[in-house]
Amino acid sequence: MNKTKSSKKIARPRCDQLIQQNVDQIKRRMAQIDVEGAARASKLTQRDPRKAQARDYLLALVSLATGSSPSLERIATVLGLLIGATYAKQAVQKRIDGCIEGFLFRIIPQLLQSLCRPIHAKGVFKAFGRVWLQDSSTIALPDRFASSFPGCANQSSRRLSQLKFQLVCDLFQGTIAHLSISGFTRNDQAAAPDILAVARRGDLVLRDLGCFVIDCFRQMTHAGIFFLSRYRHRVCLYDPQGKPIRLGKLLARQGSLDMNVCLGEKERLPVRLVALPVPDAVANQHRRQARAKPAHDCHPNKECFFLLGWNIFITNVGPAVWSAPKLLDVYRLRWRIELIFKAWKSHLKFEELNVRSQSMLRLSFALKLIYAAFLHETSSLLLALDTEKLHPSLMRLARIFNDCSCLWTAAFLSLSPYQWFARLIGSHAFHETRRDRFNFFESLAKLGVRLG
Repeated sequence: MNKTKSSKKIARPRCDQLIQQNVDQIKRRMAQIDVEGAARASKLTQRDPRKAQARDYLLALVSLATGSSPSLERIATVLGLLIGATYAKQAVQKRIDGCIEGFLFRIIPQLLQSLCRPIHAKGVFKAFGRVWLQDSSTIALPDRFASSFPGCANQSSRRLSQLKFQLVCDLFQGTIAHLSISGFTRNDQAAAPDILAVARRGDLVLRDLGCFVIDCFRQMTHAGIFFLSRYRHRVCLYDPQGKPIRLGKLLARQGSLDMNVCLGEKERLPVRLVALPVPDAVANQHRRQARAKPAHDCHPNKECFFLLGWNIFITNVGPAVWSAPKLLDVYRLRWRIELIFKAWKSHLKFEELNVRSQSMLRLSFALKLIYAAFLHETSSLLLALDTEKLHPSLMRLARIFNDCSCLWTAAFLSLSPYQWFARLIGSHAFHETRRDRFNFFESLAKLGVRLG
């Protein structure tokens, strides 16, 4: 009888101290930030506060970055816990209204910058510094925010509202290097130059078609920044001698391409163009999707339908660094940013914002961003454990963060889970006294019914 070898068990790392180490590191970084300066610049602090300092506000807000959208009541509870005194939600409202966004967005870049610890990959990326991803995502908002966050055009007279955030992040860690928020009307092409504030000479940028802007490619090339992007159909191509290239005819004759071209009718930017065929089933699916577009969208012409049978890229990375098949494998890594957006929306609840007012909307989004930074920092710490055959899953880690958000808050406030649970019950489990409304027990008392 043949003996089968038992499968080798993979040693699981001990993570019992990892979260506390992460919390302690973030607290130390927060202590190094000029919080009072940011508070005065944003007018969160205009005189010496009698109760809560700006640093108390920051710690309270950061501890509430987890879980569901923040409320004035919960912020007041945490502030009272930090200062050891009662703090009213009306006082919170008065102090944060109109200035909290400016305060947090002065703090967040400093916090995120300290969270970014470079990881330099080898192999196909050994020729580059850092590798950046750039893309955007949207969140639907109530229509009343349309003046501040206008949405996409609607054939009806209804004004829609959408919050759009543009993200630049590190491929290997997911750490956030740049983020801007706007309405839907600031499209990806308008945000394409955002990468120039982050990327440096020798870095590599992976982007989708939305950020296809020839002038931005030109600026990156002059700055010594490498890029890889899909080619936008209908953009004029020329050979190095200036003769127009009919891409469809060339591909019909040769089947694939790897050549130097000049991009743009006016710009004539020298780039490398790579075209590789896709399987017939994939090509047919792309063509069906193109035909199904609404009538008001721009439909592809005959040549564009033909080109849907190829993956077509432009880059300034030479063939000595990447072969054509290797270039395709590298571009597939761009999907990482789509997974980041999915983790944020599905598990960190980015779409569950406090929409009672514009101030609370901006506050809750800023706190979600801080929570996302904690997620990626924890993922980096897990990666640094360097365990054999075990790699951190961003989606699974995000789900754990969502399930254990109260534990994270307790860790930040240096409380046991039982203490935090008891504090929440003591502060939020009772009806408020109101003159315009009776609760169930007050209604019973009016009827002469006493329970007990």
